Amino acid sequence: MDKSITEINREFDIPNTFRRYNGYLKKGNYEFYCQEFAYSAIYGNLNLGRLSYILELLNLDKLPQILFLVRLDDCHDIYNCFPRFSIYPQKISVINQLEKSLKDQDIQGVVASFLGRDTIGAFLCFQEERDTNRHRKQLKDLSQSLIDDVKKFANQSISIGISDFCENINQFPRAYSQCQKAFENNFSKGRGTYTFYDEVEEVHILLRKEDMDSFATKIIFHIDNLNSKGYIGVIHEMINHICDTNTSSVDARMHMVKLIDHVSNYYIDQGIEKEKIDHISIVAMKDILNSNFISSIEQIIIAFCGEIMKSTMIIHQNIHEKMRLFADECIKKYYNDCDFNLAKAAKLCNYSPYYFGRLFKDLFGVSFNQHLTNYRIEKSKELLTQSQLSVEDIAFQLGFCSVSYFCTVFKRTMGLTPKQYVKDNA
Repeated sequence: MDKSITEINREFDIPNTFRRYNGYLKKGNYEFYCQEFAYSAIYGNLNLGRLSYILELLNLDKLPQILFLVRLDDCHDIYNCFPRFSIYPQKISVINQLEKSLKDQDIQGVVASFLGRDTIGAFLCFQEERDTNRHRKQLKDLSQSLIDDVKKFANQSISIGISDFCENINQFPRAYSQCQKAFENNFSKGRGTYTFYDEVEEVHILLRKEDMDSFATKIIFHIDNLNSKGYIGVIHEMINHICDTNTSSVDARMHMVKLIDHVSNYYIDQGIEKEKIDHISIVAMKDILNSNFISSIEQIIIAFCGEIMKSTMIIHQNIHEKMRLFADECIKKYYNDCDFNLAKAAKLCNYSPYYFGRLFKDLFGVSFNQHLTNYRIEKSKELLTQSQLSVEDIAFQLGFCSVSYFCTVFKRTMGLTPKQYVKDNA
């Protein structure tokens, strides 16, 4: 006898199949089944009345007993990287490799992505051999094998948190919490590491404010002296100090954000352009808050100090070098504004138009207006040959007040019209 419409709909009501509360009608596939199982298991609302059907959908002979929570190498939360999806889909290749590695070792399980997070859940089926040295060694060997396979075949770094043995499916919320705590150890241990639930060090020593202020002062001293080796050495010393105190990952991130703020405010007070320093520091702070390993934070702070040191070089330059750097940055920033001219550039530099114009020509060998025009024409050549924009769009995007004026200037400079240029360089 054919199935009734109600029975077919009930089969396709995937969330309701896995969860105890009512779901919505949706026909799923294997990946979707895995994801539904993962969420239902860790939130403790798996539909126990349909376990046999769920196992059939997941191609399992029995329920999993161990959770491996897999964290990717600084895979940022999807809401922080949107719409730059190039960061996030790396999870797909990792999941595929984990599934293949488990299959090669004849281990059944469910591997699922937690959407919007940097973690993957691997719910594994093992024989009940808990609390034996052989069973623990098996989990160690498997963890290292998965880490090595993902590195070799998916070119990604992962760390793993390993839960206690779950005697029944209702213990997976506890297992998830155990794995999350295990990541505290991996934060300091670094990439390519694994930690058992019972290896977590609970004792954390608070970092002293005076110690962190001392590190910040040393870093500033070396930046002021344009000594990159000096501040890199201090940062390395600071990171080792944090690891020695077993500071929690949350506290470590907060202290590093405060360090960034301390250094930024110092150089703003020294007269470095606030907008530039703010941009550099905000990027660094966001990266620190999204980092899964303290070694990554070390590299972020080193890169931040490098950018700050570039900005401080202005302090060490003479008036002509400062003027040249300022003029270059000014044109790069405002060239697409049709109202940008000599008078506005002079005002930004706190000079009179006459003095600015004369100084500019001494430095660059051409007048300000000619230099600005040349810059715009070079940009237009790139857009004409490397984009699908129309001549009209390019003209207005580059700050020309009209299309005809753009075409006139372009022909005067290049000896042919924009359309002829495109044709000759197609």
